[in-house]
Amino acid sequence: MSQGRGYARRVSFQAGRYRLGPENATLSVRTERAGAAAKAGHDLLIHVNVWEATLVVAEDPGGTTMELTADATSLRVIEGTGGRGPTKRVYKKAS
Repeated sequence: MSQGRGYARRVSFQAGRYRLGPENATLSVRTERAGAAAKAGHDLLIHVNVWEATLVVAEDPGGTTMELTADATSLRVIEGTGGRGPTKRVYKKAS
């Protein structure tokens, strides 16, 4: 799967238990405007900087589970598009 719309490529895991976090993965949240707020809001790409997850991959994919904990105070807007105004605005976090 190619990278489109900011989504990561698919990754296959063998059966087993995996610990994930900022040291080996990126957790992102995308928002999109809809409804009455569509003209005033922004589409955002948000990174979660403090999080951890445990992925347990079963031999039978239906038995695969994931537990995720994230610190809401660590959310950072990385990119935003849209919003009110005559031109489309785009902003990105400074490197």
